[in-house]
Amino acid sequence: MHVVRVQGSASGHVVGVQGSASRHKVGVQGSASRRVVRVQSSGSRHLVGVQGSASRHVVGVQGSASRHVVGVQDSASMHVVGVQGSASGHVVGNEGSASRHEVGVQGSASRHVVGVQCSASRHVVGVQGSASGHVVGV
Repeated sequence: MHVVRVQGSASGHVVGVQGSASRHKVGVQGSASRRVVRVQSSGSRHLVGVQGSASRHVVGVQGSASRHVVGVQDSASMHVVGVQGSASGHVVGNEGSASRHEVGVQGSASRHVVGVQCSASRHVVGVQGSASGHVVGV
């Protein structure tokens, strides 16, 4: 639903996909359905510029991601942004392990992670590794 620039499988209003697609699809490169636009990997519902697998509100994801993911280069899901490692729960810019409301994390973290260089989950942004739950710019 509302997916943009996904190069893989997707579902819900797909647009600009280069594969198989159904229901409101345009220029699809892979399998997709229902409002998907330019998906490079597998994804579903609100995906944008995803190069890997992603689902529900994913944008610019290069790996696997699900639910609100943006610019993710690896696996990620649910609001993940700029995370390069593992992280979960409001983590931002930490160089070690951290959890809930952390900043600059390069190691493990949980929920709302930003600029993490490890795996991350839920509200993670800019993640280059694995993540889940609303990922953005990963």
